Amino acid sequence: MYLLAGVVEVADEEFTRIKLEMPLVPEIELLKALERHYYKLSSRRSDAETSLDVIRLLLPLYNSEARQVVTQLDDFYAEHESTIQHVFSENEESPDRSAYLLQPEALMIYERLANDTLAARKAWNAQYPPEELERFANAFGISFDSSATARLTTLPNGDGQSSGHSSHSSHTRSFRRRL
Repeated sequence: MYLLAGVVEVADEEFTRIKLEMPLVPEIELLKALERHYYKLSSRRSDAETSLDVIRLLLPLYNSEARQVVTQLDDFYAEHESTIQHVFSENEESPDRSAYLLQPEALMIYERLANDTLAARKAWNAQYPPEELERFANAFGISFDSSATARLTTLPNGDGQSSGHSSHSSHTRSFRRRL
């Protein structure tokens, strides 16, 4: 019995040491903060890989350190908690919801749409289907002007080519299957 307790103590100390020695990864720090809010709203298991992909996409839009973004998101959640709770409860069982709605990064997506819609849409459309973001936005009562959507979906993707969305659709379909 004492031997087992000693092994557990050594393992605990080793885990603590590893945690302290690991560099802080901003995306993971942000995901942990988003999960604190997410699990108040839903008991669904999220897809961490997708969450990290979306966080990596949106984090540069803040032009801030991860800790400052966490504070901004915490404040946004506190200010919009009743709306967020309502949207989550209304869409928990909806088959037509955006694949990204019941994920921890939903708070981040909503915050960017509320505070920097154009930048959020431009970044999103470079990697994901615009229709998913529009469905997400509609759940929160945010409507996109159809002429602005057309302009955003044909923005150059950095190599002078218009962004095509055929791969986006397959990305979303594969993500939906995992849910």
